[in-house]
Amino acid sequence: MAMRWKRVLSTGSWIEAMIVCQLLQQYGFTCRVDAPTPYRVFPFRMDGSDWYRVEVMDHEWAEARSLLEAHRNRRPWLEIVWSSEQSS
Repeated sequence: MAMRWKRVLSTGSWIEAMIVCQLLQQYGFTCRVDAPTPYRVFPFRMDGSDWYRVEVMDHEWAEARSLLEAHRNRRPWLEIVWSSEQSS
């Protein structure tokens, strides 16, 4: 069975994406940060694409989203991704 990932957060900051991913990992979620292709090759901005996607496993998505939503009031710059916007 292939691993299916779903996006729970989008951010313009690599550091923020890594912190959120580490937060999720502390709660036991399987997490990864997906970045635009240029960031996978070069560690600097090349084409104006600066959104990083924090993704968790498909079966953990609802619980992870709830956890991040609880943090949202204190961190309004986080964009919670709703089910219609999730990536596979």
